[in-house]
Order: sequence, then C-alpha cells, then structure tokens
Amino acid sequence: MWWSLAAPAKPAADPEVGPLTVLLIENDPEVRVSLAVTLRGAGHRVIDTTDAAEAVQVVERLRLRPDLVVVDVVLPGLSGPGVVAELVRRIPDMPAVFVSGRAPLDGRHRVSAGAVLLDKPARAGDL
Repeated sequence: MWWSLAAPAKPAADPEVGPLTVLLIENDPEVRVSLAVTLRGAGHRVIDTTDAAEAVQVVERLRLRPDLVVVDVVLPGLSGPGVVAELVRRIPDMPAVFVSGRAPLDGRHRVSAGAVLLDKPARAGDL
C-alpha cells in the first residue's frame, strides 16, 4: 500500500456561497461528528457545541458572529428554537437550519413557519 504525507486536497466551498463559519449545536456525539465532517468537507469552518448554554457561551466568549447556525430541534435544557431566538437577540438576521430525527413540532420544539428543517441524518447535499 502506498502512503503519502501530502495533505489531502481540501474541497472548495460552493463559490456562490463561499466558506461559512457555522455554529453547530447537537447533543448526540455521533450526529455532531457526522454533521461537522460533512460541513468541513464542504470547506466550511465549524464550531461545534453540545447544547444551548455552550453555544451561547462560545458566541459571547469568542465574540463569534457565525454565518449560519445548524441546530438540533430537541436539546437538553433550552430547545433548538429557543437557542436560535436567544442567539438572534445578539446577532439579528442570523440564519439557522434545524435538524431533527424525532422532533415533536409543538410546544417548546416548534420551529417557525418558513424555517429550514432537515430530517436526520441530514445528507451533504441538503446541508
């Protein structure tokens, strides 16, 4: 088997979109890694967090202004829609993509009309 020490070629982000800074909020470690790998593979910078509290701390501590938030609808503590509302208070007009494998779309897990909601597992083309 041939091994190369050269760095693998990094795919370029969509030229129409460019590389984005994506804040990923997902509590399931396997799903979080899968989403992060997919987004990084598309050329984006990903800051991954496990819950709403950590995401808000990262935004405040790093003075982060993500281009996009990818967030699970069902999170421990504050829900995905709840954390997006909290982040939008700090960063108006910040776009979000919600992902869910089992989201009840009522109560605290309701996403607003017109929101982007992808089923888990989200495919690279959908993201």
